[in-house]
Amino acid sequence: MLFSIPWAGPLLEGSGPSGGAETQILMLARGLSQAGLRVGLIVLGDREALPAEVDGVTVIAQRRPPAVRGVGGLFHDIATIAAIVRHPARVVVQRNASRSVAIAALGARLRGAGFVYSSANVVDFDLGRLDSPHNVWLFERAARRADEVVVQTDEQADLCRRRLSREAVVIRSIAERARPRTAAPEAFLWIGRMAPYKRLDVYLDAASCAVRHSFDPQ
Repeated sequence: MLFSIPWAGPLLEGSGPSGGAETQILMLARGLSQAGLRVGLIVLGDREALPAEVDGVTVIAQRRPPAVRGVGGLFHDIATIAAIVRHPARVVVQRNASRSVAIAALGARLRGAGFVYSSANVVDFDLGRLDSPHNVWLFERAARRADEVVVQTDEQADLCRRRLSREAVVIRSIAERARPRTAAPEAFLWIGRMAPYKRLDVYLDAASCAVRHSFDPQ
């Protein structure tokens, strides 16, 4: 199995933070490798800085694409397709909505492998707010033709149905198990962007509820 997760480089290098989608895919890749599957990750970064392997998971490094697309961007896409074709994967998974979904899908088809698109959040189904119409068209065309679309919530499944006119498989998000709490909570720390879809208000409500339930008037 091959995961195309370009922005996981800092997470693998240990040089900086990475997003939740990248963290989840790395956890999944490690689990699949431990289960005996051959797993690879395609990420952007310097070969010298990235590890060749993480817990049995092969890391395939790619140079970052040029800031301004053109001939350089075309060569980068070709390099991505070549990396997918060379890897002995039966299934290729692309996380996050972008034109890269179309590139990974083409590589999987040339490889003769199955292709899975994995949604990271609700914004994936409203890509027009963030990207050009051409890139949105490429993404939606590839996602509609994927062998499977995997989403994390029932809300995303409904958006997929309405936006892409196809059913999705719901697989809930994964996270590392937290250590059991040994004392009453005293603070709440938010680490993330102040983007509306992150739904900070839900976390604030949960923190408030936890404080109320842990308060002992005695």
